Amino acid sequence: MKLSLFSKISSLSLLLLVSSFAVSCSGDDDSSNRPSMSNSSSTIPSVEAVKSRYGALPLSERLSGTVYAKNQVSLYPEISGKIAAVHVENGESVEKGDPIVSLQDNQYREQVQQARANLRINEARLKQARARYNELEAQYKRTKKLSDQQLSSELEMETLQAQMSSAEADVDLAEAQLEQAQSSLEEQQDLLSKTVIKAPISGTVGQRNAETGMQVSSSTQLFTIGDLNNLRVEVVLTDRMLDEIEVGQTVHIYTSSKANKNDFIEAELSRISPFLNNVTRSTEGEIDVKNTNNKLRPGMFVPVDILYGQSERATLVPTSAIYTDPNS
Repeated sequence: MKLSLFSKISSLSLLLLVSSFAVSCSGDDDSSNRPSMSNSSSTIPSVEAVKSRYGALPLSERLSGTVYAKNQVSLYPEISGKIAAVHVENGESVEKGDPIVSLQDNQYREQVQQARANLRINEARLKQARARYNELEAQYKRTKKLSDQQLSSELEMETLQAQMSSAEADVDLAEAQLEQAQSSLEEQQDLLSKTVIKAPISGTVGQRNAETGMQVSSSTQLFTIGDLNNLRVEVVLTDRMLDEIEVGQTVHIYTSSKANKNDFIEAELSRISPFLNNVTRSTEGEIDVKNTNNKLRPGMFVPVDILYGQSERATLVPTSAIYTDPNS
């Protein structure tokens, strides 16, 4: 009886030991197959609830525009010469009529002096010719009175008439020579004035190509001048775009090549050329824009959005609310 009880206790202990080992092994297998919390959190994206809305999106055409200064002009000398002085630097503001570049003017001053002296000579010749004519005219009148009284011969009268005609011709010639001398003086004075190249408009100067002592001619570009406060952006429009795009539509001009959605200047499409290029089937659109913050510079290429309409109304959500599975 005692042996039987011992055997039962031993059998029960062995059974418990085997069961405990089996449960232990089973627990290890489950834990190895289950993902840990740390691994699970790395694959599940964090999300934030957003509210959708019903509406429409603007339709736009993205173009590349070129910036120009309004009234942008290139400055050239009208005469040849050597630069004596440069009065401005790149980036300086000038008013219309301000001196920009001066050329050496010694030669032109001498020519003005010669023309002025020639004018005085011709003035004296005209004065002399008129005096001669007046003298002959007075003599003719006296002789005519004598002739009326039959105290002077007909031959003497004819001689005086011939002399008066000659004197009158001398006066006409002297007047023409004086007019020519006056024109010559004005021409030389004009050439002298052109030795000072002045600003044709008010604006800002740039693209300097002028140094003291430099020999220049009428084909030498010295500076570029433009109004940087009022700019013009030009874009190319294809014939396809003209079905949707028209003057007066809102335009967004981005001040950087990255086209940051918050960094743009709003304006309107000002003009569209009515003539299309026969080869490219495109035309030019112009946008007048105030350069309030001086973020635009002539010559820049800038992204331009022309807003020409709206899409059909639909349910809208922010793009940040859309998740794209990288494994899909």
